[in-house]
Amino acid sequence: MSTPLPPPPKRTVVAPKKPDLPYSSTAPPTNETWKAWSKRKGSGWGKTAYEKGIVWSDRIGVKLNSWGEAAGTERFYPVTGDFATHEMDKCARILRAFTIDGVERTVEEKSVTGIKKQRKVAKKIPSRIIRSAKGIAIFTSMRSGIAPFGGAGGAGVIMARLEDGSWSAPSSISPNNLSVGAMIGVDIYDAVLIIRTEEALESFKAMKVTLGAELGVAAGPYGAGAAVEAGMDRSPVLSYIKSRGMYAGVEAVAQVFITRTEENEAVYFWPGVTQRDILEGKTKVPRECEPLMKALDDAETGRAQRMKGAEFEFEEPFPVSDTETLELAEGEVLRLPPTPGQLSEAEEEELRLEEIALRDEKRYLR
Repeated sequence: MSTPLPPPPKRTVVAPKKPDLPYSSTAPPTNETWKAWSKRKGSGWGKTAYEKGIVWSDRIGVKLNSWGEAAGTERFYPVTGDFATHEMDKCARILRAFTIDGVERTVEEKSVTGIKKQRKVAKKIPSRIIRSAKGIAIFTSMRSGIAPFGGAGGAGVIMARLEDGSWSAPSSISPNNLSVGAMIGVDIYDAVLIIRTEEALESFKAMKVTLGAELGVAAGPYGAGAAVEAGMDRSPVLSYIKSRGMYAGVEAVAQVFITRTEENEAVYFWPGVTQRDILEGKTKVPRECEPLMKALDDAETGRAQRMKGAEFEFEEPFPVSDTETLELAEGEVLRLPPTPGQLSEAEEEELRLEEIALRDEKRYLR
């Protein structure tokens, strides 16, 4: 009977030691403490949650903006990539609405017999107010609340006056706030903020600024005497609001404006670009901003305010009753002679148009 073969000899070569990995997905390696591992893992989870939150926020924002546009309001919910595709055109429409169409206001007049009566007019932001501005912010926001809490959020742009008198490229911003007080309702409103001082503009160049706490704000004046009225008010910011909705009550609120850094980086192809860089003229104006630049030029030269007639530069009456309508003969046209002030502004406008034409040749980024 044969003897069985002996087993093969055991391997005596020692396997090479595995290198210490910088991290482990399950437990900390020998060269990393539990605290450092927990912090790193928590940061990764937080980033994932943030990215998923942005995706869901964009889905909700698209639907809300669609519903708002169907109801006749502007887009108000910030969505990824909307700065170049929607926000610049939207802000151009808002500015034209304030300077061409005007905002509905009720004025009281007294007749020759001493009888007081009220009538509605559309008042416009005067061109002199915009010409004297150091900066301008244009945005749409939605505010809602059921007492005692409420809030608001939106999207828009801010621009600054440069040393040569031209306007900087726009920076994307998002106004937000949490309010406390006796208020109820939902409201979507368009707003134009006129920044009047260099100190106020300097505050807006930061990543975040609080209006009402850091900067004083007052309702902007309308009409022919608006420049004088604004000169008497020392508030660094004037606000013009056009509301669509129902929102009533008294609230304690401070509007916070946050820079949308990722949107600015995508439009200006500049990772890490700050709002200060944009407002100080370190970026070229993108071609998508051309309608907004045109609306701003028209607003500060007065062309927008006089588009429906020189006599309607400051306010335009709403349709009146038949008894108050001026009757003209067939073919007769009512023409009013220009005032000395209008003639002077026409000369200023011609000079300004020449300067704008020269700037436009080298203004745009692409």
